[in-house]
Amino acid sequence: MSRRAMVLLVVMVVLAVGAMTGLAAMALAQAQLEACAAAVRRTRTRAAAWSGIQAVCAELAAQRASLLRGEAPRVTLVWDGFEAESAFVPQSRSRERLIYRLQRRDDGRGRAGDGLVAEAGKLSVNDAPLDMLARLPGVPSSLLPALGSARARGRLQSALELIEVDPLSTPALTARVEAAADGRARDASDSAGASSAASAGARPLLESLTVFSFEPNVQVGIGSPREDVFGEPRMLLSGAWSEELGRRIEARFGGDVAAAARRLFDEKRNPKRDSELVAILRGMNIAPREWPMFLDAFTTDDGPYRPGRVDLLSASEDVLACVPGIDRSAAGRLVFGRARLDPDLRATVAWPILTGVLTEDQFQLASDFLCSRCLQWRATIESGFVPMPSDGAAPDFDSLESAPLLDRVAFDVVFDLAGPTPRLAYLRETTLLEAAQELAAIAPLGGSGAAPAGYGVESAAAGTGELVPTASPVDMLPERDESVVAPASGPPSSRRAARPDGRVGRWTTGGAGDR
Repeated sequence: MSRRAMVLLVVMVVLAVGAMTGLAAMALAQAQLEACAAAVRRTRTRAAAWSGIQAVCAELAAQRASLLRGEAPRVTLVWDGFEAESAFVPQSRSRERLIYRLQRRDDGRGRAGDGLVAEAGKLSVNDAPLDMLARLPGVPSSLLPALGSARARGRLQSALELIEVDPLSTPALTARVEAAADGRARDASDSAGASSAASAGARPLLESLTVFSFEPNVQVGIGSPREDVFGEPRMLLSGAWSEELGRRIEARFGGDVAAAARRLFDEKRNPKRDSELVAILRGMNIAPREWPMFLDAFTTDDGPYRPGRVDLLSASEDVLACVPGIDRSAAGRLVFGRARLDPDLRATVAWPILTGVLTEDQFQLASDFLCSRCLQWRATIESGFVPMPSDGAAPDFDSLESAPLLDRVAFDVVFDLAGPTPRLAYLRETTLLEAAQELAAIAPLGGSGAAPAGYGVESAAAGTGELVPTASPVDMLPERDESVVAPASGPPSSRRAARPDGRVGRWTTGGAGDR
């Protein structure tokens, strides 16, 4: 081979190596650009999800007065964002809209709800008596003794901790159950219950349980001509008599009622429970039509909140049938009758008496466990990109509500409006929930079984009994006085500390007041 041929070969090899190096560098740069584009899109969808959380919280906070009167909240289901383009995205996805929306939930009757679920319409695993929980269809007998022991160590921070409290109850807690005609539970895994699981009313047992149920112990001013009564603390009858209490009773009801109340205290007959207050009203021959103003003004629970009360306006028939004094027939009448209540009746817990749904005896037994409003609402908020129609027209509401989301991010949130300042009682990311459930079904974690339907897999490292987000939207917030409770690493007994106001949840309370 001549020298010129050798030089030409070397030059060609160098050019080929240079070209391959250049192509590799270009491919690497393109990959980095696409990775940056994906990170930017992910950040934008997470920021949009957090905007949705803030928007829903603001809408609910603006309705707190109506929620205290027993009205149902109304929130925006879909927030249409803005058109987005990216040079790093394939042309077929270059024109998109970034949206955030509430994920509709099954209302328990086979229909899509409005995206909000009332936590007060469930039984509290921290506060409901064990015999009351035992009446809920599908509750395994092994769970109740374990729950009693867990309560002795402190308040549970999530209903999911029941799986940790009694792992053997996991199938019963996560299977779909339906009450039979005789009131007994049918498990969806049974042959008789398999077909019924798909019918109306079938839902996982965990969806009927909560730890976020705190009724504000405040008045709405039923029967009072004074507007300033709304939002005032109720007057405590189970404590000691004071001149201040006497002045408040006289200002609300007059001197005769204040004198009668003073006699009850002097005779040591002041009520210690709401059922005793109802018994006193009956013993004094006070007409049921006058009960609402007394039940609104007085309380036997000392504290700013009454935990574990079951909301008459949102609880399912199964939950209502667990309340003492309410059988399944009465529970069905309550569910049927509440849809036809006028606003004035919705504001009082005594509406079952006024409408003839419950007898006086039934209401007296049930009154220790009931309320007629909900201030804690759960929602799943998701965000992502929706491709624009090919004709360039703006998508309509229905298409935005149901369209698949690209680069989707989702969070499960419980909004707590019980205090003057709204708070997030619960927050977890559920973006990869479906994928986690599929993986858990294939290879159960630690042999404990598949993840609960509609729930995440708890983080073993955090040990919190709930799905802990790897990066919470709270991390995007600027620094402020509110502090977020970090997941503890100890066992349940070491991390269940009661809040100063008795509530549980992600956000804490501080010396500056309700947060």
